[in-house]
Amino acid sequence: MNATMERMKRCWLGAGMAAALIAAGCAQKTPPAGQMPATAAPRGAAPGPELCLGRYALRVPARARVVGRDQSMARLGLRVRDLPPGTTRDDLPNHAPWLTAADLNTRTGLTTTQLAPDTLLLTWRATNRDAAIVDTEVVRMLPGVLIAAHGRGEGTTNLAAQRDTALALVQAAVPRPEAEVPAGGFCIDRAVINRGFAGEEFAGAVLDIGRDQRLFATTRSNGGEVGPRLSDGGPGTAPPDVSVLRAGPRNAGGQAGDELVLSRPRSRNQDMLLMWRFVGMPNSGAEPALELRLEASDVAAPEAVIAEWDAILASLRRRGD
Repeated sequence: MNATMERMKRCWLGAGMAAALIAAGCAQKTPPAGQMPATAAPRGAAPGPELCLGRYALRVPARARVVGRDQSMARLGLRVRDLPPGTTRDDLPNHAPWLTAADLNTRTGLTTTQLAPDTLLLTWRATNRDAAIVDTEVVRMLPGVLIAAHGRGEGTTNLAAQRDTALALVQAAVPRPEAEVPAGGFCIDRAVINRGFAGEEFAGAVLDIGRDQRLFATTRSNGGEVGPRLSDGGPGTAPPDVSVLRAGPRNAGGQAGDELVLSRPRSRNQDMLLMWRFVGMPNSGAEPALELRLEASDVAAPEAVIAEWDAILASLRRRGD
């Protein structure tokens, strides 16, 4: 799942069916404004649990199940791991997410330094990399969970800066139940970071929401660049079997976003791609970019998928307002 999230970070768009349909849809004309939906939730839409993601929150279908999360702040990866009952501080290196994720035969020079009664600094290097490149991971033991901030750097100055930033992040972490949405802070998996780094925040989640349906949600700080709108496509001819159901501006959660809804025949049913994007305010931790993407395959009732999509967009809110 981390590989999926990495692709989302790099490309800010999906691959496979999503990429093909996006390219096709961008080449088509926008439907008349009268076809754009209202922002209110459709009647009869049953509210589900609220997903807390970065600086935003949105309601997802009641059957939704989170299957992956990835997040980072200040260019340091953040992970949360459940700790077995009876775990002690001395056990923490055995639960460090990045240290144990790879074959320990490729690790060397592990050192452990106590930074606080509940916090350790771990440093090591991989034998298949230059000796000057060192991994730094600060782990803190909270009630029932471990929060870790990880970076990779070169040289003592860089490592010292990573250590200080990682320590600040884990010290600002407060555990939370997955269904709990705090008023402020930066939401990650089962925790919230009560501080910010404008221009250096990323959070992503992948949810299964039914048979052959998956919702991708990603948010990142806009470092000053102007991101493309979904309807700003390049020249080209769309495949004749791709239909643009909606395309154009759409506000959600108080943000002036852009929507693209596409479909393609599949036997007697349809494949569908529904996207909404807010490009974010430059260098803003309060209004970062946000993209929602719903991929639905072999759909027999497109109107039900669109109604559920409308309910998701209607529920979007920027936390802390």
